[in-house]
Amino acid sequence: LTFLRVKAKESGMWSLWGSSLLSEAKMGLSAGESVSGAFENILRSSQLTVSKNMMSNVGVQMLLQSSLWSRLGITYLAWSYCEGFLHSYSRLAPFDDILKISCRSAYLLGQNGQYAEARAKLEQLDPNSLRSLKASQYWLIFRGILQLRQDIHGGNLDSADQLLSQLLQCRGGDPDISFELDTLHIELMVQRGNYEIGRASCRERVW
Repeated sequence: LTFLRVKAKESGMWSLWGSSLLSEAKMGLSAGESVSGAFENILRSSQLTVSKNMMSNVGVQMLLQSSLWSRLGITYLAWSYCEGFLHSYSRLAPFDDILKISCRSAYLLGQNGQYAEARAKLEQLDPNSLRSLKASQYWLIFRGILQLRQDIHGGNLDSADQLLSQLLQCRGGDPDISFELDTLHIELMVQRGNYEIGRASCRERVW
């Protein structure tokens, strides 16, 4: 990524330069590196986006910013970034960005116990755009994550166990989905009183 960023800067490929900065920030967060380093890369990418008017990077940038604030525990600010994108930039953005940010917004609403509002957010997405396999799978996984969180907090632990096993099989390589599922897995173990398994899952996630 460092090599790609340097070459993109040298050749004036602004979009690629901005994308590589965001990828570095995302990789750093996934590896547990410095939050300030992630902020620095996001800020540099944001400066490029504004100065070069690169609207194609806005969705990825705002989704990453939302994830970062969510990791820091500032949920309302994370949700505000999602809603800001959906209200101001969705007309110009590819559906993939709209899908991911809508799912993130719905998940954050679910964290606040607003399950009806979260499902309504998912249902607002264009059904025609969800016909592709990749988009429909992503949508179904987040719908399942919402139900899993509701089952855990509602005490339906047997249903949560079954749903979690299904979601773990289809999470793919998306780091955000993996992180949320790992977190919910730990919550479920704690609810069942399996503290040793929960601690082991925490250690595995940290390392």
